[in-house]
Amino acid sequence: MNILKHSPIFVVGVVCVAVAVSTTPVQAAPSFTIVDQSNANFNPSLFQNIQAFSPIGQEFIPNLLSLNFVDLFTANFGGFNNVSNLFVNIHQGTITGPIVGTSSLVTLSSTNISSSDISSFDFASPVPLVPNNLYVIEAVLASGGARGIGSSGGPLSSYPGGNQILNGVPQPNNDLWFREGIKVPIPEPSSVLGILTFGILAGLFHSKKLVKRV
Repeated sequence: MNILKHSPIFVVGVVCVAVAVSTTPVQAAPSFTIVDQSNANFNPSLFQNIQAFSPIGQEFIPNLLSLNFVDLFTANFGGFNNVSNLFVNIHQGTITGPIVGTSSLVTLSSTNISSSDISSFDFASPVPLVPNNLYVIEAVLASGGARGIGSSGGPLSSYPGGNQILNGVPQPNNDLWFREGIKVPIPEPSSVLGILTFGILAGLFHSKKLVKRV
């Protein structure tokens, strides 16, 4: 009788090998992104000064139970060699409502006076959300030179789930360019190799114990 073949731990080892092989990507990215709410199918035609129009942001209504990133379109308003430090808050209900999450600080450097690009804001831990409830993304300039934030520019709303907030007041005819959702880490190849090794060693070790009992 082939004891090794019938060992339950050996079977676990084989399963681990199969899982490791089947889930190992050829070129694994650090994460994959699940976008929940977004208004990003255009190039912003209007940029407004974050500090001058503070509090400034965008309402949204999520479908997911949490978020851990927000993307905004920002522009340099501070001249040549401008460095700015930004973060975003997630408010419940209104832009003056309770803060349920704050992103890590993002440092933006620009050598071009008219540069603009997508800025990604990550959260150290997922921000809990209640689906179908209203939340507000607030952009905050913590320090450094001036930055603008991009929107559709009106005259019609481009996002049905909320409005842009300007100086704390909802703007029914305009919306920011934004994305929010979840970034899910992809396991490193080394962790997959660990599963593979454990499965093989566990199967071999247990098979040796069974052979000694025969």
